[in-house]
Amino acid sequence: MKSRCTRSGLLSLALLTSTALADVQFNFLDGGGLDGQGVGASMMEKDDNLIDITLTTVDIRGQDGTLASNGAGHVTNSLPPGNVGDALGINSVVNSGGWGNDDRDFNPGEAWMFSFDVDVELKALDFAGWGDNSSEVTLSFSDASAPLVLFGAPFGDTFSLGSRSVPAGTVITMELTNTSGDREVRAKYLTVAAIPEPPTGIIYGDQDGVGDWTTPDDDFLENGLPTVFNTGDDVIFPDNGNLAVTIEPAGVIAGDLAWVNTRNGTLTFIAGGSLVAESMNNVDRGSVRFENTATINGVVRCLENGEIEVGPTGNLTLGTLELGGGSRLEVEAGGVFNGLSASIIMGGGGADIRNAESLSLGPVENTFDENPLEKTGAGDLEFTSGLGTIATGPVSLEILDGSVTLSGTQRINIGGACVFDGNLIMNGPELELHASTISGTGSIVVDAPSLMSPRFNDGDNEIQVPVVINETLVVDPASGDNALIIERNMSGPGGLIKRGNGLLEIDQFLESGLKTGYEGDTQIEAGTMRLFDPILSDTGRVIFTPYVSGTRGKLDLFHGQSDVVNALYIDGVQMPSGTYGSSSVTGTVLDVVDDDRFMGDGWLVVLSDASSPDYQSWASGFGLEGLPHDDDDLDGVSNGDEYAFGTDPTSASSVSPISESLDAATGTFSYTRRNPVSNATGLSYRYEYSVSLANDWAPVPAGFGESSDGGNPVETVTVTLPVGLLSNPALFVRVVAE
Repeated sequence: MKSRCTRSGLLSLALLTSTALADVQFNFLDGGGLDGQGVGASMMEKDDNLIDITLTTVDIRGQDGTLASNGAGHVTNSLPPGNVGDALGINSVVNSGGWGNDDRDFNPGEAWMFSFDVDVELKALDFAGWGDNSSEVTLSFSDASAPLVLFGAPFGDTFSLGSRSVPAGTVITMELTNTSGDREVRAKYLTVAAIPEPPTGIIYGDQDGVGDWTTPDDDFLENGLPTVFNTGDDVIFPDNGNLAVTIEPAGVIAGDLAWVNTRNGTLTFIAGGSLVAESMNNVDRGSVRFENTATINGVVRCLENGEIEVGPTGNLTLGTLELGGGSRLEVEAGGVFNGLSASIIMGGGGADIRNAESLSLGPVENTFDENPLEKTGAGDLEFTSGLGTIATGPVSLEILDGSVTLSGTQRINIGGACVFDGNLIMNGPELELHASTISGTGSIVVDAPSLMSPRFNDGDNEIQVPVVINETLVVDPASGDNALIIERNMSGPGGLIKRGNGLLEIDQFLESGLKTGYEGDTQIEAGTMRLFDPILSDTGRVIFTPYVSGTRGKLDLFHGQSDVVNALYIDGVQMPSGTYGSSSVTGTVLDVVDDDRFMGDGWLVVLSDASSPDYQSWASGFGLEGLPHDDDDLDGVSNGDEYAFGTDPTSASSVSPISESLDAATGTFSYTRRNPVSNATGLSYRYEYSVSLANDWAPVPAGFGESSDGGNPVETVTVTLPVGLLSNPALFVRVVAE
């Protein structure tokens, strides 16, 4: 976060154009979006003043003088393919000069013509392949202003363009103009700065900046002469230090408003009549404070180091809030900011949101990767519609006071060095971590089933704060080179599900010699879950369940000790009591050595016996030698599954319990199972469906029918699906025994 300016001792500059211009760089490496493109191709960047700048190719001239706009196939290019990091040149259809790098360089006769959609200042142009100091590039302009000729050997091959002002729509022609020496160059970066458009309209205020906005009093000046304010007028509040505005009880409706202040003054709309306006520009370091009811239908733009304040009697509604670098939104106790109806966009340099009481926001987007967002104030800040974007990357979140709650269904993207001195409360959405380190004195609290997704390839996402799991937390490092390392205590009654082929590593749980950890179940579906301390719950279960067919999760007990759990399930089958581990365990004789599911030199002690008397009797009747998760007849179905579904564990031809396939018209199917009532199996059965087999299976909704023929020991069950499922183009159903 940029440091904030003080409110005194600054030079007063009264012109809107005193707003500091913000440089932005167009990056042409690998083509920058212009690789292999012709007329009309464009690139867009947003500067720190939140101004969109679009560069568009107007035309391309080849070596033979022909133009792409007339049908010639010239393009801008960064060839050859796969030449990562190469810069931008021209690929002329006809290589009349016989140049070796015609497909990617500027060669004699070639020119690129482009323009900008806003007024800009040209700052710098950086080249690749400039070679010796004999190259010469000329920038000429369609408005007949003097050309810029670039030659010599500047440091780093970067030329200053002298802050040349170029009006919007002016065609800039860039061409190689030397006829001897090094004649093959490429463009890497072009740095420009947008020139903000000064607002126009009526000027408010008398000579000392004191006055009331009370229609129909003559409080407005236009060209130095008094005039009556009219509803719909645009209004500029000039640089007069602190300024208070009173609105009559009937309220006013304005057009576009602008507060022009460079010395940290405050424009206050004091309690009284309501204000409705089309937009509000807060230009430079001043503050705009609302102590009344105000509705800004369009954009409220707060430039660098400015503030938007909502006082104790204020009520602010707006369409979009754009926060420039270092700017702040502050909502004081009693104030109301209707954030759910607003979109918030952060410019470069990040922003600060300070709320004394609970505040809920809609979508919050950033314009630069890892923009810092500071949360200050004692209240809870709720993100209901996402944070950060896929296009611009994550937000570096700093919770310095209060708490932050994540809710809704939109993804929360955070990255960089995050600080949680207050709690982060997860109430359902996906928290996506990009190269994150989360430190501080707060905690992550899971209050509703939530998903945490590390997404940093070839690197670690580190959580250095405690994690409290009150509900189920799913951790999904999607690929094998994603990793999440939790370095502080995990606690709470909830359980943990490990998905994804990456690594979940839990490092530090033992404090003062006491075993601590979460109390719920641990389910491992894919990838590796590594424990540095024996922290699994004595009353919980460890469940190995493949999340995707063909993948296999592993539990890495990296601590060389025993870890006690109540029960162990493998592929839906409860295992016998005993000790389980990998072949790396020494000094302890294991009941089961399983290198498919266990790693490390620690071992699992399972208390509950998987085999009910009924299972033991059933297995003895077939003369089985293997355990429930083994497959004696090698038909691909475990002994435990054959027991649950009433098939023959000694016959490879007895593999399917489906006696009647799913009827697409009636939604019925039948299957066999060991009668759980008459045989006291302890098993229960549930039904799940999928419409593509590409997504997670979901429970069959309430309303399905289930009937049994009462067979013993094996019964046939007929299931009738809800009518609503039958309209799907494809439908898959499975039966789960547990």
